Amino acid sequence: MALVRIGPAGLCALTNAAVSPNREVKLAFVTALLGQFKMRGVTFPAHDEELALVGAVHLPFLINLLHDRIPEIRALAAEVLGAVHEKPELVVPELERLLNDPELFARSVGADALGEYGTEAKSAVPGLVEHIKQAKGASEKETTIKALQEIDAEAAAQFVQTNSY
Repeated sequence: MALVRIGPAGLCALTNAAVSPNREVKLAFVTALLGQFKMRGVTFPAHDEELALVGAVHLPFLINLLHDRIPEIRALAAEVLGAVHEKPELVVPELERLLNDPELFARSVGADALGEYGTEAKSAVPGLVEHIKQAKGASEKETTIKALQEIDAEAAAQFVQTNSY
């Protein structure tokens, strides 16, 4: 795992790539970081201390990327945060804000990332319900209902039972 092997100093240097004004450089970095988590099938907290360090070192940075001007960056950051599954008290409110993103892809990935936090994202239930009501397509509604089911199965069942979508 190349990113872990270079250590925290190297990871911090690579972080500079993600603040580059160059869209391709930024996308390449965040995609590489996400790939490291997916390649290992990592869920956090990880038993691999070095890999857990990758998530911990980059958590504030990843949260900041949720506000990037490039929608793909926002979506990739949300996906990584869902995989990292750390500090729900900090991450969940930021992912909730992504439910109002102007880009469908970012909204859907944000909802999915909230679902990754499971019951730790209960504060997102009202926002997810509202998002389902305002979703513009079946795919967006289905993704959000799935996230709601992962967070609060009872609330999801109640919503589905009382609403036609």
